Amino acid sequence: MSKQSKKKKIKTVSAPKPQKKKAVSWFGKESRFYWIIAVAAVALYFNTLSNQFALDDGLVLRDNKIVLKGVSGIPDILTHDSFYGTIGDSKNLSGGRYRPLSLVSYAIEISLFGVNARVHHLLNILFYALTCAVLLRLLNRFIFPQNEIAAFIAAALFTIHPIHTEVVANIKSRDEIFSLLFLLLTQHYLLKFLNESKKSIHLLAAACFYFLALLSKENGLIFIIMIPLTVYFFSKEKRSGIVKYSAVFLAVAALYFAIRVAMIGLRNNNVPGVMDNPYVLADAEQKYATILFVFLNYLKLLFYPYPLTFDYSYAQVPYRSFTDPWVLIALVIYLLLGIYALIGFKSKNIISWCIIFYFGTIAIVSNILFNVGAPMAERFLYQASLPFVIVVTEVFRRIYAAAENHQPALRVAGISVMGIAAVWSAFLIQVRNKDWKTDETLFLHDVTVSTKSARTNTYAGIALVRLCDAEKDSVAKRGKAQEALIFFRRSLVIKDDYMPTLLNMGVAYSRIDSGDAAEKVWAKAKSIEPENPNFSGYNNYLGIFFYNRGMRSGGLHDFEAAARDLEKATIYKPTDANAWYNLGGSYYMLKDYEKARRSWEKSLQLNPNLIQAKQGLMALPPATTGQ
Repeated sequence: MSKQSKKKKIKTVSAPKPQKKKAVSWFGKESRFYWIIAVAAVALYFNTLSNQFALDDGLVLRDNKIVLKGVSGIPDILTHDSFYGTIGDSKNLSGGRYRPLSLVSYAIEISLFGVNARVHHLLNILFYALTCAVLLRLLNRFIFPQNEIAAFIAAALFTIHPIHTEVVANIKSRDEIFSLLFLLLTQHYLLKFLNESKKSIHLLAAACFYFLALLSKENGLIFIIMIPLTVYFFSKEKRSGIVKYSAVFLAVAALYFAIRVAMIGLRNNNVPGVMDNPYVLADAEQKYATILFVFLNYLKLLFYPYPLTFDYSYAQVPYRSFTDPWVLIALVIYLLLGIYALIGFKSKNIISWCIIFYFGTIAIVSNILFNVGAPMAERFLYQASLPFVIVVTEVFRRIYAAAENHQPALRVAGISVMGIAAVWSAFLIQVRNKDWKTDETLFLHDVTVSTKSARTNTYAGIALVRLCDAEKDSVAKRGKAQEALIFFRRSLVIKDDYMPTLLNMGVAYSRIDSGDAAEKVWAKAKSIEPENPNFSGYNNYLGIFFYNRGMRSGGLHDFEAAARDLEKATIYKPTDANAWYNLGGSYYMLKDYEKARRSWEKSLQLNPNLIQAKQGLMALPPATTGQ
């Protein structure tokens, strides 16, 4: 009978009932797991302290004029779109980026330490370590209250997962770190209120942390669904209690939304192009089939996070159809997961909760409800990786509990697998952290992964142009510019009207003194976006290029070539009196006296003291001068 009753207990699949535990002493024996987790988190990302700014760090920090004010900029941070300090004009903002909390933290750091990449990276690491420790607290107290080892394993798997490198190594992604940190604290204090204290202060703390999570990033809104589910799975509350306490958080979400609308308004009606709206060119079948394919890729990255890249934009993830075998496989997998979640819902199966949690976190970034600007991203898996590691831990726990006669062997196998996973993950994280050192290291590495992405190829070209400008050796300088052109050409094959490619391709041509080619690509760019502010600088370069070449042609007595180039010089630099004067000289040598006269007169309008132009006019035949 004892064996039978024991087996029945083993087969129980419901979420464990929370038990009241003693508060942790951070310097006592019971705190050892917390310190292991926190120290591991710091150690894994310690080498990011030598990194600089990369990718979107400029948008929220380095180039953000409001953030650069320090604490004096906080009022503006709280009342504007997160990119307002970089993009500036409100009409150029599409809304949807009211994430002030991380920007406030940057502003405080700047007031205390200045713009210091090392400090910003250090704070990212510490906030991540704190998140991992808080996660362990939540798991240990409420998710696995009867199994300290299971709680530790789940927290450790989360801490060492390489999919988190973008979030921790990219300073800009502190919004993701803050969001999950405050969501974990929300759940912790809510469950503490329901299961242990019934003190209003804990419910208030949960509500406040939820508000901070929303101020960190709006994807916390999905927890309007997860909060009642968490109450259902991990407390004894009846339906009325679930509704009552969920209403508190619904009110918090409503308050946040009201503040958001008051500060930045509603999302406008602008429909961005395919670079920022991945399914704008897709029909309904292609959109939803591709989203399913992305979901399959997410599972792959959770199980095998390699290789990693910062960009999955057009056309790295090609459109799919429902005849694609991978799409059908994804459909079957997610249907089975959904069915399992429904079957285990009534019995409060912890895996059911994890599946619903996972579905919610990827649904809000899936482009199903609204455009999120990219078909997929590794940072989108930061929250989704939490239910994943809990499921992995729970599955192993059940196997271990069921295999009474093989537990020693399973323990050895589990420790071995965990050890191998830890070493492999640590290696991947350390290597990937180095990729995030600068824009140049990131772009030139990730272009080997995102080979079909127009954006990544363009960014790799831009990185090489920057390296070209920093290079002192003329041969190496030319080589880097030519290598940049290879990536720009690849990008144009993918998307022939991508403005950053056209603009920077012209710059690359300018670095190898190929002004004709630069003029051609810039002319195409100008036909797409004629008001682009970069053209004033490009026109200056072209004016100088054609002026210098025209002067060389004139020195060789090729006055036709000189006139062609100097005429272009006056188009790009119409206020250059010397260009007009020398154009007049070329026309004079070609005996086109009328054009020579007009050119010299124009040069004198710009510079009345240009004696050579006056002398030229005096040298014209009388019929031309009107004498």
